[in-house]
Amino acid sequence: MKKISLLFGLFVLPIFLFCQNTQKEGIGLEFAQTHLLELGVSGEDIQDMIITDHYTSRHNGVTHIYYNQAYKGIPVHNALFNVNISKDNEVFHYGNRLYPALESKIKGETPQINPVDALAVQLNEVGLGKKEIPQLLKRESDTKFVFAAADYSEGNISVDLKYYPQGDDLVLAYEVKLLEKENPNYWHTVVNAVTGEIINHKDETLYCSFHDDAFHNHDRTCLHAPKANNLKAPVEEAVSGSYRVYALPAESPIHGSHELVVNPHDPIASPFGWHDIDGADGPEYTITRGNNVHAFRDADDTGISSGDEPDGGIDLVFDFPHNQMEEPDSSIAADITNLFYMNNMMHDIAYKFGFDEVSGNFQSNNYGNGGQPGDHVNAQGQDGANLLDGDHLNNANFATPSDGSSGRMQMYYWSITQSSTFINEPAELAGGLEVVVPNATDWGFVYSTQFSQLDITKPVVVVDDGSGNGASRGCGDLINGDEINGNIALIDRGICQFGTKSLNAQNAGAVAVLICNVPGVNGGDGEEGVSMSGGVDGAQVTIPALFMKYSDCVRIKASIDAGVPVIININERDQGLPDYYSSSFDNGVVAHEYGHGISTRLTGGPSTSGCLGNEEQMGEGWSDYFGLITSVEPGDLGSDRRGIGNYVDGTTVNGRGIRRFPYSTDMNINPQTLNDIFGQGVHATGEVWAGVLWDLYWAFVDAYGYDEDLNNTESGNFKAVQLVFDGMKFQPCGPGFLDGRDAILMADQINYNGENQCLIWEIFARRGMGFYADQNDPDSNTDNVEDYEPLPTCIKELKIRKSISNVFVPGEEAEVVLSFANHTESMESNVRITDDLPENTVFVSHDSEYDFEIVGNTIVFEIGDMPSITEDTIRYIVQPDPSVSSAILY
Repeated sequence: MKKISLLFGLFVLPIFLFCQNTQKEGIGLEFAQTHLLELGVSGEDIQDMIITDHYTSRHNGVTHIYYNQAYKGIPVHNALFNVNISKDNEVFHYGNRLYPALESKIKGETPQINPVDALAVQLNEVGLGKKEIPQLLKRESDTKFVFAAADYSEGNISVDLKYYPQGDDLVLAYEVKLLEKENPNYWHTVVNAVTGEIINHKDETLYCSFHDDAFHNHDRTCLHAPKANNLKAPVEEAVSGSYRVYALPAESPIHGSHELVVNPHDPIASPFGWHDIDGADGPEYTITRGNNVHAFRDADDTGISSGDEPDGGIDLVFDFPHNQMEEPDSSIAADITNLFYMNNMMHDIAYKFGFDEVSGNFQSNNYGNGGQPGDHVNAQGQDGANLLDGDHLNNANFATPSDGSSGRMQMYYWSITQSSTFINEPAELAGGLEVVVPNATDWGFVYSTQFSQLDITKPVVVVDDGSGNGASRGCGDLINGDEINGNIALIDRGICQFGTKSLNAQNAGAVAVLICNVPGVNGGDGEEGVSMSGGVDGAQVTIPALFMKYSDCVRIKASIDAGVPVIININERDQGLPDYYSSSFDNGVVAHEYGHGISTRLTGGPSTSGCLGNEEQMGEGWSDYFGLITSVEPGDLGSDRRGIGNYVDGTTVNGRGIRRFPYSTDMNINPQTLNDIFGQGVHATGEVWAGVLWDLYWAFVDAYGYDEDLNNTESGNFKAVQLVFDGMKFQPCGPGFLDGRDAILMADQINYNGENQCLIWEIFARRGMGFYADQNDPDSNTDNVEDYEPLPTCIKELKIRKSISNVFVPGEEAEVVLSFANHTESMESNVRITDDLPENTVFVSHDSEYDFEIVGNTIVFEIGDMPSITEDTIRYIVQPDPSVSSAILY
């Protein structure tokens, strides 16, 4: 009987799950069909939708279904409708990127060129036109084609037939994706399927396929394919190994010690340890490879392991020293071990918050848990170390193809500048400054011989020439000479020549000059370096004058304005540092890069990798956030200064790092609000999003406490991070800031019964993302409207707003609108609204049911009893006196 029951269960379960899936998909489709007006589309617009992804989050039972709008079976690029369905089969949140009047936008229904032709167009565009086109490997559907790997491609080449937006039209086109071998370029070319013309062509860091040249154990010759159908129960004491690393929460070598950690894997996320790929007892690899990541050195940027990965032996002991004061190639084994460790930690941590197999995480073997296997991360440490050109320095990246294809992480060397200028005090700003030393010869100070002899340590003073708003430019005689005398003068760029500014400071007694760049010069953002010429007065300047970035000057001025002196040392000394640091040792940078894989897979569904290409997308923000949350230590405070990339940037623990401002809940330290994304690039835009998420993290810690044990799902830090992960699942393709905010609010409704709505609104409102904020077009970061009001019902009081025409026209009627509400928790009795009529106007009429009286120039409305949480509006008309007019003065 037991055998019969077991077999019956094995057969019935898939059928039951299939029925459940079909039911959920039907619910999503029915919702779309019954909410056409709300979605702004017609039934014809959605009749051919294709389901691209469907999965359920295990922690809250929410089912996520992603429908791709299509026309006659051909999908429309990023036209996704995603629904989130509760355990009770209710659609509680959706994302809408559907095109209305779809058929009217369609241009072309029958391709006039084939996929081979489209690939040939791309090859010609990228200078590979003489190369042979590989054979068609498989035709996955009528719109998806896969070509075999060629000698110039790293992995297969995909060609998809889609409708692609071009102006107001949707043009029939082929999307061709090619990753060049021995070249960092990943070409994404959109070719008009009718004319053969290129619609869009760009280089992306999205790597869709990788060589599986893997080695393991001692002979390094045997390949292991995942065996998802040969799964055994995980051993109770699975072994991941011992690793000498900068263990979390240490962010980098400047944050913690290089220590040996034993079996750091999570038994749920990695049930067979970190070196398994077949789901059976015992590791398949003794090198830095396993189910979640294959970490190796890629010094020539070939994308292929040379078979020299660190080997921990049969006991999996990866104990290798890091020689911090020597060049990175002296610590290769330690470097790759740390990279392997951190990728696995990110996998295991993200798994706790729902980035698992079905939602598109990175695993070779999904151990029978759904999703697409075969996509561990290829983590390439010391990438391009034998090249060290502009493409292989001071950066890192992560390429995220769709689920089932490996993610690719590339970690580069960072050059360490032997700084000549340092902030000694305060400690929060301490570290080297990036300055530009003039190389012009029209200065009285001879930089080629005198600069190396300097050793100046003095306070910084902002100059004042008494000219009002431009006083800090120092173009006139300085009126604060007593403060400047004997100190270092800080001067803003602009109006007059560099030599003139410096001479004015010298005449006031300055011992050195720091000149600050400003945004807007030649379209710059103020972060550019300039080698200054002295101009007409330069020959008279005998003190050093150095040029600084705008962001550094902002931090220095903020400290001075707060009454905290800034002490700077100018001394071109040998700090004894290596020429380069390896970013594989900076856990914050590794977490940041891995975070791109998380946000890309969770936004728009695991099968869609292109939903974070819009101008207002927050990908860099989520990635910074992951770097922050993985390095929180007990005793940390939200008001602390937290930089990103401090180690690779060569600064101190308390330094600013590589962003415009350090992260902090203290808005004196990080003042950024929604307006600070205006016209910015992806990193500066992302900073603002990371800032508000960091505020949210600490608000939840304040409310619910902190626990470094992530198994405590009731801690404030766990709850905050869970909301962020679920928000990414809920939000639409191509999200903007307010899309992300609303998704987090909805996640709180689902996970915590909405208990934190007012707290979340307060956090977003303080950075300009309040209730009345407007996102407008998420494809633009220049059209947002800030607002600092939380959800109105969160402020429990009687409220009133008045709006009126800005300009009265004599004799013409104008409307006055009074919006009022009772947001208290009780009935308010005998409510009365008193309003003064605008001067020189007479009352005409009103549209409300309330009694009123006019006493002199005052109108009084008798509202009476107002129940809790009620709102209403009164509109009344006034007419200005036709004999009274005004003139507008320009």
